[in-house]
Amino acid sequence: MARIRLNNMARITPTLLVDSHDLSREGLKHILVGSSFRVALAASELSEVMDHPLGREKPALLVLCSHSSEELQSEYLLRFRDEHPQVRIAVLADRYDHDDLATVLGLGVNCYLTKSVSPENLFKSLDLLMLGEVIFPSVALALVRRGFSDTTEAVGWDVQPDFHAQADRPQRELSSREYDILQCLVEGASNKVIARKLDMAEATVKVHIKAILRKIHVRNRTQAAVWAISNPAMPQLNR
Repeated sequence: MARIRLNNMARITPTLLVDSHDLSREGLKHILVGSSFRVALAASELSEVMDHPLGREKPALLVLCSHSSEELQSEYLLRFRDEHPQVRIAVLADRYDHDDLATVLGLGVNCYLTKSVSPENLFKSLDLLMLGEVIFPSVALALVRRGFSDTTEAVGWDVQPDFHAQADRPQRELSSREYDILQCLVEGASNKVIARKLDMAEATVKVHIKAILRKIHVRNRTQAAVWAISNPAMPQLNR
Protein backbone atom coordinates (compact mmCIF):
# COMPACT_ATOMS: atom_id res chain seq x y z
CA MET A 1 0.00 0.00 0.00
CA ALA A 2 2.79 2.44 0.94
CA ARG A 3 4.49 1.96 -2.43
CA ILE A 4 1.71 3.97 -4.10
CA ARG A 5 3.26 7.27 -2.99
CA LEU A 6 7.01 6.63 -2.78
CA ASN A 7 7.61 8.88 -5.79
CA ASN A 8 6.41 11.97 -3.90
CA MET A 9 8.36 11.89 -0.65
CA ALA A 10 10.14 15.21 -1.27
CA ARG A 11 7.06 17.15 -0.14
CA ILE A 12 5.85 16.12 3.30
CA THR A 13 2.43 17.32 4.42
CA PRO A 14 1.91 17.32 8.22
CA THR A 15 -1.57 15.85 8.61
CA LEU A 16 -4.13 15.79 11.41
CA LEU A 17 -6.42 12.75 11.39
CA VAL A 18 -9.73 12.64 13.26
CA ASP A 19 -11.88 9.51 13.33
CA SER A 20 -14.08 8.32 16.21
CA HIS A 21 -13.77 4.67 15.14
CA ASP A 22 -10.50 3.13 16.31
CA LEU A 23 -10.30 0.51 13.56
CA SER A 24 -11.08 3.02 10.82
CA ARG A 25 -8.59 5.52 12.20
CA GLU A 26 -5.79 2.96 12.44
CA GLY A 27 -6.59 1.69 8.95
CA LEU A 28 -6.30 5.16 7.45
CA LYS A 29 -3.07 5.79 9.34
CA HIS A 30 -1.70 2.56 7.83
CA ILE A 31 -2.72 3.65 4.33
CA LEU A 32 -0.92 6.98 4.79
CA VAL A 33 2.33 5.34 5.96
CA GLY A 34 5.02 5.87 3.36
CA SER A 35 3.05 8.62 1.60
CA SER A 36 3.73 12.35 1.54
CA PHE A 37 0.93 12.79 4.11
CA ARG A 38 2.58 12.23 7.47
CA VAL A 39 0.14 11.86 10.37
CA ALA A 40 1.34 14.32 13.00
CA LEU A 41 -1.61 13.67 15.29
CA ALA A 42 -4.47 11.17 15.27
CA ALA A 43 -7.49 11.72 17.52
CA SER A 44 -11.00 10.41 18.02
CA GLU A 45 -12.60 13.87 18.18
CA LEU A 46 -11.79 17.28 16.76
CA SER A 47 -11.99 18.75 20.26
CA GLU A 48 -8.91 16.68 21.19
CA VAL A 49 -7.00 18.31 18.33
CA MET A 50 -8.08 21.76 19.49
CA ASP A 51 -6.80 21.08 23.01
CA HIS A 52 -3.56 19.41 21.93
CA PRO A 53 -0.37 21.48 21.54
CA LEU A 54 0.63 21.03 17.92
CA GLY A 55 4.27 21.99 18.47
CA ARG A 56 6.53 23.83 16.05
CA GLU A 57 5.50 21.78 13.02
CA LYS A 58 2.43 23.50 11.64
CA PRO A 59 -0.28 21.17 10.27
CA ALA A 60 -1.17 21.65 6.62
CA LEU A 61 -4.07 19.21 6.29
CA LEU A 62 -6.96 18.04 8.46
CA VAL A 63 -8.67 14.79 7.48
CA LEU A 64 -11.98 14.48 9.32
CA CYS A 65 -13.76 11.14 9.04
CA SER A 66 -17.51 11.45 9.40
CA HIS A 67 -19.70 8.47 10.26
CA SER A 68 -22.79 10.64 10.88
CA SER A 69 -23.93 14.26 10.70
CA GLU A 70 -23.26 14.71 14.42
CA GLU A 71 -19.59 13.87 13.94
CA LEU A 72 -19.02 16.89 11.71
CA GLN A 73 -18.70 18.86 14.97
CA SER A 74 -19.64 22.18 13.38
CA GLU A 75 -18.73 24.33 16.39
CA TYR A 76 -15.21 22.94 16.65
CA LEU A 77 -14.74 22.93 12.89
CA LEU A 78 -15.62 26.62 12.66
CA ARG A 79 -13.24 27.35 15.51
CA PHE A 80 -10.48 25.30 13.87
CA ARG A 81 -11.06 27.07 10.55
CA ASP A 82 -10.76 30.45 12.27
CA GLU A 83 -7.61 29.56 14.23
CA HIS A 84 -5.89 27.71 11.38
CA PRO A 85 -7.04 29.36 8.12
CA GLN A 86 -4.02 27.97 6.25
CA VAL A 87 -4.96 24.33 6.91
CA ARG A 88 -6.80 22.51 4.13
CA ILE A 89 -9.76 20.43 5.35
CA ALA A 90 -10.94 17.13 3.87
CA VAL A 91 -14.01 15.22 5.02
CA LEU A 92 -14.17 11.47 4.45
CA ALA A 93 -17.78 10.35 4.86
CA ASP A 94 -19.22 6.85 5.04
CA ARG A 95 -21.64 7.73 2.24
CA TYR A 96 -22.95 10.72 0.30
CA ASP A 97 -25.59 12.67 2.15
CA HIS A 98 -26.94 15.99 0.86
CA ASP A 99 -27.53 17.31 4.39
CA ASP A 100 -23.88 16.70 5.25
CA LEU A 101 -22.79 18.21 1.94
CA ALA A 102 -24.77 21.37 2.59
CA THR A 103 -23.25 21.56 6.07
CA VAL A 104 -19.63 21.12 4.98
CA LEU A 105 -20.01 23.68 2.21
CA GLY A 106 -21.22 26.19 4.79
CA LEU A 107 -18.30 25.31 7.08
CA GLY A 108 -15.67 26.02 4.47
CA VAL A 109 -14.49 22.44 3.98
CA ASN A 110 -12.23 22.12 0.93
CA CYS A 111 -12.74 18.46 0.04
CA TYR A 112 -15.58 15.94 0.43
CA LEU A 113 -15.08 12.27 -0.42
CA THR A 114 -16.54 8.98 0.69
CA LYS A 115 -14.63 6.02 2.06
CA SER A 116 -15.42 4.06 -1.08
CA VAL A 117 -12.57 5.99 -2.74
CA SER A 118 -9.51 3.92 -3.61
CA PRO A 119 -6.21 4.71 -1.85
CA GLU A 120 -4.73 5.86 -5.16
CA ASN A 121 -7.61 8.24 -5.88
CA LEU A 122 -7.53 9.44 -2.28
CA PHE A 123 -3.89 10.43 -2.67
CA LYS A 124 -4.59 12.12 -6.00
CA SER A 125 -7.45 14.10 -4.46
CA LEU A 126 -5.35 15.15 -1.47
CA ASP A 127 -2.52 16.19 -3.80
CA LEU A 128 -4.92 18.43 -5.73
CA LEU A 129 -6.33 19.73 -2.47
CA MET A 130 -2.86 20.78 -1.30
CA LEU A 131 -2.33 22.57 -4.62
CA GLY A 132 -5.33 24.77 -3.77
CA GLU A 133 -8.11 22.90 -5.54
CA VAL A 134 -11.56 22.36 -4.04
CA ILE A 135 -12.61 18.72 -4.37
CA PHE A 136 -16.35 17.98 -4.61
CA PRO A 137 -17.23 15.08 -6.94
CA SER A 138 -19.96 15.80 -9.48
CA VAL A 139 -22.34 13.32 -7.85
CA ALA A 140 -21.93 15.24 -4.59
CA LEU A 141 -22.76 18.53 -6.25
CA ALA A 142 -25.80 16.97 -7.89
CA LEU A 143 -27.02 15.85 -4.48
CA VAL A 144 -26.55 19.34 -3.07
CA ARG A 145 -28.50 20.92 -5.90
CA ARG A 146 -31.36 18.42 -5.66
CA GLY A 147 -31.47 18.71 -1.90
CA PHE A 148 -31.32 22.48 -1.47
CA SER A 149 -34.98 22.83 -0.52
CA ASP A 150 -34.67 20.11 2.11
CA THR A 151 -31.48 21.36 3.71
CA THR A 152 -31.80 25.13 3.82
CA GLU A 153 -33.87 25.22 6.99
CA ALA A 154 -31.58 22.76 8.77
CA VAL A 155 -28.40 24.74 8.11
CA GLY A 156 -29.95 28.21 8.12
CA TRP A 157 -29.37 29.10 4.48
CA ASP A 158 -31.54 31.77 2.90
CA VAL A 159 -32.02 30.37 -0.61
CA GLN A 160 -34.34 31.94 -3.15
CA PRO A 161 -36.86 29.59 -4.78
CA ASP A 162 -35.27 30.23 -8.18
CA PHE A 163 -31.70 29.78 -6.94
CA HIS A 164 -30.96 26.92 -9.35
CA ALA A 165 -32.06 28.97 -12.33
CA GLN A 166 -30.12 31.96 -11.06
CA ALA A 167 -26.99 29.88 -10.44
CA ASP A 168 -26.96 28.59 -14.02
CA ARG A 169 -26.67 32.08 -15.45
CA PRO A 170 -23.19 33.11 -16.59
CA GLN A 171 -21.44 35.60 -14.32
CA ARG A 172 -21.14 39.14 -15.69
CA GLU A 173 -18.39 41.67 -15.31
CA LEU A 174 -16.63 40.14 -12.32
CA SER A 175 -13.29 41.84 -11.86
CA SER A 176 -10.08 39.92 -11.23
CA ARG A 177 -10.20 41.07 -7.60
CA GLU A 178 -13.77 39.79 -7.26
CA TYR A 179 -12.63 36.42 -8.63
CA ASP A 180 -9.91 36.38 -5.96
CA ILE A 181 -12.47 37.10 -3.25
CA LEU A 182 -14.88 34.52 -4.66
CA GLN A 183 -12.11 31.92 -4.42
CA CYS A 184 -11.58 32.90 -0.78
CA LEU A 185 -15.31 32.41 -0.15
CA VAL A 186 -15.05 28.91 -1.63
CA GLU A 187 -12.23 28.24 0.84
CA GLY A 188 -14.46 29.36 3.72
CA ALA A 189 -12.33 32.38 4.62
CA SER A 190 -13.73 35.10 6.87
CA ASN A 191 -13.66 38.77 5.87
CA LYS A 192 -10.70 39.30 8.19
CA VAL A 193 -8.74 36.46 6.59
CA ILE A 194 -9.61 37.68 3.07
CA ALA A 195 -8.46 41.20 3.96
CA ARG A 196 -5.16 39.91 5.28
CA LYS A 197 -4.61 37.54 2.35
CA LEU A 198 -5.38 40.14 -0.35
CA ASP A 199 -3.87 43.09 1.53
CA MET A 200 -6.98 45.26 1.66
CA ALA A 201 -9.21 46.80 4.28
CA GLU A 202 -11.95 44.60 5.73
CA ALA A 203 -14.52 47.26 4.78
CA THR A 204 -13.34 46.99 1.16
CA VAL A 205 -13.81 43.22 1.28
CA LYS A 206 -17.42 43.72 2.39
CA VAL A 207 -18.05 46.10 -0.53
CA HIS A 208 -16.62 43.58 -3.01
CA ILE A 209 -18.69 40.74 -1.57
CA LYS A 210 -21.89 42.77 -1.91
CA ALA A 211 -21.00 43.44 -5.55
CA ILE A 212 -20.31 39.73 -6.17
CA LEU A 213 -23.64 38.69 -4.67
CA ARG A 214 -25.47 41.20 -6.84
CA LYS A 215 -23.68 40.19 -10.05
CA ILE A 216 -24.20 36.44 -9.69
CA HIS A 217 -27.75 36.78 -8.34
CA VAL A 218 -27.31 35.14 -4.92
CA ARG A 219 -28.12 36.41 -1.45
CA ASN A 220 -25.27 35.31 0.83
CA ARG A 221 -21.64 34.15 0.81
CA THR A 222 -22.53 30.46 1.18
CA GLN A 223 -24.67 30.61 -1.95
CA ALA A 224 -21.79 32.37 -3.70
CA ALA A 225 -19.38 29.56 -2.75
CA VAL A 226 -21.81 26.90 -3.97
CA TRP A 227 -22.34 28.86 -7.18
CA ALA A 228 -18.60 29.05 -7.82
CA ILE A 229 -18.08 25.32 -7.21
CA SER A 230 -21.06 23.96 -9.11
CA ASN A 231 -21.77 26.49 -11.87
CA PRO A 232 -20.85 24.98 -15.26
CA ALA A 233 -20.44 28.48 -16.71
CA MET A 234 -17.83 29.43 -14.11
CA PRO A 235 -14.34 29.75 -15.60
CA GLN A 236 -11.48 27.96 -13.85
CA LEU A 237 -10.47 29.99 -10.83
CA ASN A 238 -6.82 30.74 -10.26
CA ARG A 239 -6.17 28.37 -7.40
